[in-house]
Amino acid sequence: MWMHSPVLAEAVFDLRQRVRYGTPKDQRLTELIILTTAREISNQYEWSAHEPLGQAAGLEQDIIEVIKYRKDLDSLPSIEGFDEIEQTLVQFTREW
Repeated sequence: MWMHSPVLAEAVFDLRQRVRYGTPKDQRLTELIILTTAREISNQYEWSAHEPLGQAAGLEQDIIEVIKYRKDLDSLPSIEGFDEIEQTLVQFTREW
């Protein structure tokens, strides 16, 4: 409904931009969660848009493939750079 109000739509867009890009948080984790969500809901558009952003944020290809192919986290060999926090975020996002 707020899209019927250009003033409100602009304010919401500005808030979204500030939360997404203007806060001191780890872009790598953000992209990890977005990619996991995109994969879990089979959203190819979102995946295609965010896979390069994930790579640019420092996600290794091995980690992206874990998400892309829904690999079981418990049976994975150790992947360099894929720490416990990131694995927990992937698991939580998958279960949510």
